[in-house]
Amino acid sequence: MVKSFQVDHTNMKAPDIRIAEEIPVGRQNKIIKYDIRFKRPYKDDPMYPATMHSIEHMMATSIREISQATIIDFSPMGCRTGFYLTVLNPPENFISNDIKGAMIISLDMDEVPGADKKSCGNCYYHDIDDAKRELLDFLEFYYGIRLILR
Repeated sequence: MVKSFQVDHTNMKAPDIRIAEEIPVGRQNKIIKYDIRFKRPYKDDPMYPATMHSIEHMMATSIREISQATIIDFSPMGCRTGFYLTVLNPPENFISNDIKGAMIISLDMDEVPGADKKSCGNCYYHDIDDAKRELLDFLEFYYGIRLILR
């Protein structure tokens, strides 16, 4: 069974970031799969798909722009409570610097990156305003950073 299915989802904290899986690659490398949980399963309402779609585009773009680590994937969870971020050799301060920084950079976006017919399979299905609200909530309740958008 996949490790993420062995976690008790009825008692999960959110917002939260935890290591869902660590995979050694050779002698010196490792792949880390982070569980970036925005919502508590069975306690909070899940995120809207258009919101998640926008966060996926925004965060995938931002994290690749600022991180020195190799970002393998940023993808939504089917349960609509969070995202998986898979990274090769993240630095020790990856959660406190890179993920937080990508969220802050995403808040400064005026449009969803890659939200056009050529780049996206459903470019009309985005909600940047709700995505920013979710990111603001995560920053406040996980990192203790209260920001206000104009």
